[in-house]
Amino acid sequence: MIKTQRRFLLFLCLILCSFFTFGQVTTSTITGIVKDSKGQFLSNATISAIHEPSGTRYVTISKTGGVFTLAGLRSGGPYKVTIEYVGYKNQVFDGITLLLGDTYNVNATMSENAVDLSTVTVRGTKRINQDRTGATTNIGAYQLATLPTVTRSITDFTRLTPPSQWHQLCRPGQPHEQRNGGWRQPEQ
Repeated sequence: MIKTQRRFLLFLCLILCSFFTFGQVTTSTITGIVKDSKGQFLSNATISAIHEPSGTRYVTISKTGGVFTLAGLRSGGPYKVTIEYVGYKNQVFDGITLLLGDTYNVNATMSENAVDLSTVTVRGTKRINQDRTGATTNIGAYQLATLPTVTRSITDFTRLTPPSQWHQLCRPGQPHEQRNGGWRQPEQ
């Protein structure tokens, strides 16, 4: 009886210890807030962290309130963190070393950069084939593969395009009022 209890306790300890081995953390995190010199939060700032020994680059943008999070980073370092925002000077933080499972906090205050932004001119041209006239429809391979068909006829596929439905609108031998979808009686 005592032997069975010892075995059960040993088994129970092994089970409980296995839960702790599955919960190990292998990465680190960098978080922070981006503000301007007036204390206003800057959303959509680009934050990049480069693990200098390996060259691995992690990039994110700041959200509402200037908050950002770079999760899943390798522990160790050194890291070079760069924060960029249009119209402001870049902030660079060098030599950051991350501890395993820890969160490193980087708060940045961006100062305005008095640089004129250059003008961008976008020009476009129409690329229309002048030889083609009328309506066209493109049917892809996915549509052909998933289109339900009963008769396995080409008309099952061509019914997707309006120009191919002329045979339903203009049947020879019918009065003009019935050809265009109207079912009015002809005037007498």
